[in-house]
Amino acid sequence: MAEAESQFTCAYCQIQANQRCTGCHVTFYCSREHQKLHWKKHKNRCCSYKICNSETLGRYLVATRDLKPGELILMEAPTIIAPMAVTPPVCLSCYAPVDGRYMCPLCGWPMCNEICRNSPAHIPECRITAERGSPIKIAVTINKPFPLYEVVALLRCLYMKEKSSEKYKALIRLEPHTKERIKNGK
Repeated sequence: MAEAESQFTCAYCQIQANQRCTGCHVTFYCSREHQKLHWKKHKNRCCSYKICNSETLGRYLVATRDLKPGELILMEAPTIIAPMAVTPPVCLSCYAPVDGRYMCPLCGWPMCNEICRNSPAHIPECRITAERGSPIKIAVTINKPFPLYEVVALLRCLYMKEKSSEKYKALIRLEPHTKERIKNGK
């Protein structure tokens, strides 16, 4: 079981839980013991899909049982979060539009305020940009796209490679679908 936020309740006893079933990633437990006690009831609902592979489709999920409408079958935190590649200037922490009144003093990226600047979400691009020795210079024009934002996702991936090798390995195992994107003009 992996650690998760404690806003969930144990499927067995309904108290606050912070451990997630590693099979389905949907059901939570307060302890390994309660997961074992609940297994007989949970096993038919656990992991309602299997991963298949096709040369045409790549990897995809197939249901292993009938699913109820609206049933949650997978809950997973995103591997990486970043602004759209071409976007008007936004805060790199909360993604709200920014007007250029506050710039991070370390890296030069426009941010909402000091709270957002100190957010863990902003560490990757801030650290890499600051180490470069020259802050980013963005002339903030509200609602005018600024293409430099396309590097933020890349900087966050590079930071992940250094700080979280397991997450990075999972990221590079994702299928790029490059041929399909080129074929569709995207």
